[in-house]
Amino acid sequence: MSSSYVKLPLNRILNLEEYVILDLETTGLDSVTDEIMSMSCIRIKGGEITQIFNEYCLIEREVSPLIKKLTNISKKDLEQSDMDIEVLDNLLAFIGDSIVLIHNASFDLDFISEVLIKNSDPEDKINYPKIRYIDTLDLAREYININDIISYSLENIMYYLELNLKPHNSLDDCKIVYYLTRHIKLLATK
Repeated sequence: MSSSYVKLPLNRILNLEEYVILDLETTGLDSVTDEIMSMSCIRIKGGEITQIFNEYCLIEREVSPLIKKLTNISKKDLEQSDMDIEVLDNLLAFIGDSIVLIHNASFDLDFISEVLIKNSDPEDKINYPKIRYIDTLDLAREYININDIISYSLENIMYYLELNLKPHNSLDDCKIVYYLTRHIKLLATK
């Protein structure tokens, strides 16, 4: 992972008034061979969702039946979308210099790095964006007892928090992180 990605201490979340939550949906788990299908962010100010970024990416490969079933995204859904680097540019502009919350951050940041590598000239140094982030997977592990939850996946956190959202949908996954963060802030004040 690039040194331009700066992991912040978990306790920073307790005092944040403004931040962005990021999630990606991909064609698989390998950042080198798989592609990003959708990128989503929500901006939080004063504890409320104030802005939403949600865009699909044009991909080259077919979407496997498993990924289509999980995400409800097919290649046809993506045909009118922009290339991943164009969507990433828009996403980074949306993030600006905000602190970013990402669940299992290394996964998403590895995919972002690969988009930058794939779209750069091999002769040039890659200009990685500076992203200051908090990994909410670590946050969940810190504040939710493993005996109360099957695993710390966003889907299981959704069930734990009794939310009616669609896991493996990048925008709804951002919302799961939003509710997780609210939950953890309440736990931390007790």
